[in-house]
Amino acid sequence: MACELRANAGREIESVRFHRVIDNAPITLSGDDLWIALNYQLIHLVDFLPVTNWAVYANDTSFILFRDLYDLMEAAGKRDAQIGYTPARGGGLVGEKQDLAGWLSTHIPVGVSEKMAAKSVTRFPDRIGHSLDYSITWAS
Repeated sequence: MACELRANAGREIESVRFHRVIDNAPITLSGDDLWIALNYQLIHLVDFLPVTNWAVYANDTSFILFRDLYDLMEAAGKRDAQIGYTPARGGGLVGEKQDLAGWLSTHIPVGVSEKMAAKSVTRFPDRIGHSLDYSITWAS
């Protein structure tokens, strides 16, 4: 859905139809309600960001989700949540130690890490019989 929303960032959404996680029942949201929910989701994702060393942790799934949603909402002009976010540039690890697995994960190109995270997320619904199918109705 994110790719379709990003490709149509200037268009208004009439509604979006998808399936609830709890019982896989279909649900429909208005376009306005979708953007409200995504603003709350953006606020929620802030809780999972590291306190420091953002440049080092750019590959973390929580950071990828936050950054992609923030960028999507900016492009669509729908970010109402007041979040002071400036992408980190360069810099090394400050004030903490990193094990080998952590070091390796910080050296994977961000694009590769994003694709791995997306693939991982699509495996979970299959395990619980949840449909990721959706449809967007665009306003005329």
